[in-house]
This record gives sequence, C-alpha cells and structure tokens, in this order.
Amino acid sequence: MPTSKHFLFRTLHHLRFPILTILFCCGLSLWSVRTILPTPTRLVPTTLSGSSTVPLFNAWTMVWNAVQTRDGFDSYWDAPIFFPQRGTFAFSEPQPATVLMAPLILIFGSPALAFNVWLILSLTLNGLLTGRLLRQLGVSELAAMATSAAAVLLPMVHDQLDVLQLVPMWPTLWTLTAVMNLRRTAVEAVTAPASHRHCLKAGAEAGVACFCVAACSIHHWLFLILLLGFCGWMMIPWFQLRRWWPGAVAALCVSGVLILPMLIPMAKILHGPQYKRPEATIEALSARAEDLLKVSSGALLKTPGIANRGSWFLCPGWARTALAAIAVCGLLKKQLRLPRPEVCFLLSLAIFSAVFSMGVNLQVGSWKPWITLSTYLPGFSSIRSVFRFGYFYQLSILLISGIGLNLLIERLKNASLSSALRNSVLTCLAGCMIFEVLPSDLRSVRIPRSHDPHPWLDYISDRLSANKGVLLLPYPQGSGVDQYETTTRWMICCTLRRIPIMNGYSGFFPQPHFRLQQLLQSGTLTPECLKMLRASGIEFIVAFPGDPLTTALQNGPADLISIQKQPDGTEVFQLHSL
Repeated sequence: MPTSKHFLFRTLHHLRFPILTILFCCGLSLWSVRTILPTPTRLVPTTLSGSSTVPLFNAWTMVWNAVQTRDGFDSYWDAPIFFPQRGTFAFSEPQPATVLMAPLILIFGSPALAFNVWLILSLTLNGLLTGRLLRQLGVSELAAMATSAAAVLLPMVHDQLDVLQLVPMWPTLWTLTAVMNLRRTAVEAVTAPASHRHCLKAGAEAGVACFCVAACSIHHWLFLILLLGFCGWMMIPWFQLRRWWPGAVAALCVSGVLILPMLIPMAKILHGPQYKRPEATIEALSARAEDLLKVSSGALLKTPGIANRGSWFLCPGWARTALAAIAVCGLLKKQLRLPRPEVCFLLSLAIFSAVFSMGVNLQVGSWKPWITLSTYLPGFSSIRSVFRFGYFYQLSILLISGIGLNLLIERLKNASLSSALRNSVLTCLAGCMIFEVLPSDLRSVRIPRSHDPHPWLDYISDRLSANKGVLLLPYPQGSGVDQYETTTRWMICCTLRRIPIMNGYSGFFPQPHFRLQQLLQSGTLTPECLKMLRASGIEFIVAFPGDPLTTALQNGPADLISIQKQPDGTEVFQLHSL
C-alpha cells in the first residue's frame, strides 16, 4: 500500500498547476497595484488620467454598504446625500457584493483597506475563473494558466482601474461557465431522473452567478443579459430540451429571487424622463470602428496607421488577437478538439460585444439599433458609457486566444522538435500572451478614515437634531467630475458619522441639486435660497476657508448665527427654523 508520504507527493503533483495558477494570479494582482502596497489602509490606486473623485465615490459606496450592514439595511436606498432627497443610493451602482468588506471598515475604520482588498481579490478571481472556464472546455493546463494570468492584466480593466465596479469580471466568467456546464450536463446525462437533478443543480449555480454579476455591477449585468439574449440560444441543446429546460427554469427562478429585490426599488426610483441619457452623451461615450483596433499605451505591439490616442482602446493586444484568429481558423477547419458550440458561443459574444460597443455610432441607413434597444428594453435608457461593452469584447477575445494557444501547444507536441526548443517556444508564446499589454502607471488617492480628526464634524454630530441635515460650503458650481473631489471626501466622513448632508455626487443628480447650484451662484444668501434651505430641513451650514459665502453667512438674518469657528478658519453656522 502507498505510504502517506507518497500520497502527499502525488496530490501535490496533481495540484501543481492549480496552485501555481493561484500564486501567479495573486502575485500579478499585487504587482499591478504595487504603488499602494506600502500604505494600503490610507491610499487607493487610480490611473494617471483618472479623476480622484471616482475612487473616492466608490470608497463611499463601500462605506454606505458597511454602515447598512451594521444598521440592518433599514434605509438602504436612502443614502445620506442630497438631503432630504429619498432613494439617492439608486442614482449609481449600489455594489451590494462589497458588504463582504464591511468588517474592514467597521472594525479597522479604513475604507481604503476594504477598497484595496476587494480590488486585489477581484483581479485574482478574474484570472482564476478564466482558467476554470477554459479547463472545463478541455484546454490544457499550460494554456489555461497563461490565459488566467493574462486575464488579471486585462487592458480595459487597468485602463479604468478607478471605476471599481467594473473590475470584477469574475461573476461574468462564472455565469458563462455555468451556462456551458448546464448545456453539457443536459447533453451528457444518461437517465432522466439523474439528468434532472444535475441540471437543476447546474441551473441554480447559473442563477447565483448571474446574481453576483448584478451585485457587483448593474452595468455589467445589463450588458450580459443583452449579450445572452443574442448569443445564448447557441447554448441550448435543442435535441435534449427535456433535460435542459428544468435547469434553465431553475436559473431564472434563483436569479429572479435574488436580483428582483434590488432591481424593483431601483426601477421605481429611476422612473421618469429625467433619468434618460441624452443621445449626445451616449454618442460621446460610444466607440467607433477604429477603437476596436487601438491598443493601450502599455502594449508592446502598436497599431500601425492609427493614431493611438484619445477615445477608447478596445483591442486586447495584437498577439492575443492573432492567437484568437488561429483558434477561429482551427474551428473553420475542424481541427479543434474542443466542443464547437461553446467555442462558437464565445466567438459570437466577441462579435456582438464589438457591435454593441459602438452604441449610437452604429447606424444602418437612418436606423440606429442602440436607440431602438434603449427605448424598448428596461434600464438601457439610463446607460451612458456604451463603449464599456469593450470589457466583454476583450474578455471574449482573450478566452478564444487561450483556445488558440492550446491548439499551438498541441501542434508543437506533435512536431519533431527537441524538448528544449519546444519548451522555449512554449515559454515565449505564454509570456507574450501574458505580458503583451502591461498596465499603465498609477497614482494614489488618499481616502479618509473613521478616526481622522474633524473637530467641526464632531461638534455637529453631537448637536444635530433628528431629521435634520447639513450643508457644506463651497458647493460645486459645475458638472465636471473633478469638481466633486472634496464633496466625495465629505460624503465618506459624514456617512461614517451618520450625518446627512445636502451635498452629493452620483451617476444622476436630483433636480434640487441644480436649483441650489443656481441659487448659490450669486455669492449672496438670497431669501429664496434661505427658504429652500429651511424647507429642506438644513440645521447647520459649514463654511470652509476661502468660501466666498462666508461673509454673507456672517451678515445673514437673525436666525442664522455663527456657533463655532475653528483655528483653520472653518466656521459652523446654525439655521433656526422660523
């Protein structure tokens, strides 16, 4: 009988590729965000060209999810911004999956640590779920590991690393894997009772995976549902429908039960023409055909003849694209040993993702398909950044390139080459696939912590009456994202202390926000402005140094009095109700 020592060695030998894949993906994830590793409790990474407002806002989203975890989600959609507006958390991505990071915020008081752990975990899972999908298709361990590592460094993810809700591609990969698994289970089942049981299990997994997509990003969920609507029929085993449909029903039921409690409130809150994106905005954020040929600045192979600047960089890399082309050639010549429906499914995902990424820039005569889709499909009229279908395009091309790499590996194994030469070629191919497009340089953004000293905030929190709010000045007067950096910092600080503020930033802005902007533009406190503040339930106004309204506040009506002034010039005013 084999000894326990031999059994351990055999187990480790069998698991060498999974273990190496985990270590490699985790290592690449840490390396890609290395700028913040010395101070992960204070700093978060963002791109050089990105705004600090976006990562700050995502950190606030995690803070609100954590606070609601502690409070039992009794007022989940009524976030303490744009006071007294209701349903403000539905104006942007809720990202309820980030409640998993709540202990890092509630115990350590560090939104930055929660942000960074979620980011690194998502990047790592992107790689691991890529490898799992390819291994299920029958791809070799080496090709799967190389593609997993490349998925960690997916160009579009790192080009927009500040948009945290779009980093987790792993729920999409899990959903695609589960959909393929449901089809395979129905096809391979032998007896009817067993097939129904296994198909139900596979369908339930697909439903949970689909919910995870929505829990990480409603944006990605809408895109994935549209893509599955156009491509999903390829995963239906038409001659095994009797075995397949119970799993499909299970997937719909499980996903519906989990997702609808989130979608129904958002749909009610975002109902109305004011939440429809203007066509000009969608056009500016839609890709063009040449964008599919542009590669990121960190790519080793540039696109000849095309200015590699501006707009969007949707090409995942030319070496990866070449490997994907090899896989397509192998598919057409029937040289692939992998299941053809699944490969065709991934190819169709790439094609439709590329088409949809062009949004309103895609026009057939006078007909714009995206306008028709956004008119009749619920939720799509609120979508602004249509070019982000490029995430799915790059991911699909990367998966197909892994299949192409696998085909080359099979050919090399059958070629009459020396072992050293074969290994060298394989190493070069895998290395080129992984490191063809390196992440661009990053910078760091400082995130407030719960125990950071804010004397004015402590003073207000002890005196703020119930159902009252606070206005912080200066109030942003424009619509540019950079103008709201200070606002998002205040949002984090005040939410950690449960102080509702009239200030706010989100994907949509309520009408009172624009009205207040207009009233404050004069530089004086007009009677109409004071009337609006009283009607809104504002009890305290905090003016920070340099705010031009400070003088007007000091010379305001009798019911507006200065009650505290900090050494740095920050002054707190109390507005009494008439």
